[in-house]
Amino acid sequence: MRQGQIVEMNEVEPFLTKPESAYSRNLLAAAKARPVPSVRTGHESEGPLLEVDNLVKFFPGSRPGEIVHAVDGVSFTIRKGETLALVGESGSGKSTVGQCLVRLLPSTDGAIRFNGSDVTIWPETQFRPLRRQIQNGLSGTLCRSQPALAGQASGG
Repeated sequence: MRQGQIVEMNEVEPFLTKPESAYSRNLLAAAKARPVPSVRTGHESEGPLLEVDNLVKFFPGSRPGEIVHAVDGVSFTIRKGETLALVGESGSGKSTVGQCLVRLLPSTDGAIRFNGSDVTIWPETQFRPLRRQIQNGLSGTLCRSQPALAGQASGG
């Protein structure tokens, strides 16, 4: 991610071995550690566990009428057993995406579907048990450029 938008989206192996964008190559070069691709779990035929479609989060700026586009049109899908890593420099929107996913911040627009249900419209009392099933790992100490928000959702 860079400036609230996805720069590159790819499977782990091709991303780690041959990233398409110069930005991704620079982030990987700055990382002290790299993830190891996992083996497929056999859940590929199941429907998505988490779908994020066109997620948007704006904040009011410091001047009247100013709007900060923290996250602007982010979309991705996670299936059961998968882990997603959002990679980007500090301030690129990674943590904001994570906070919107667990509804610590309300999204400005877009859909967040867990097992096919749009959880952005659920009341807090209905969402709270689901929040306990969603795991966020914020910016590991092994990465100098603060690049990782790894989100892993477990569910059934």
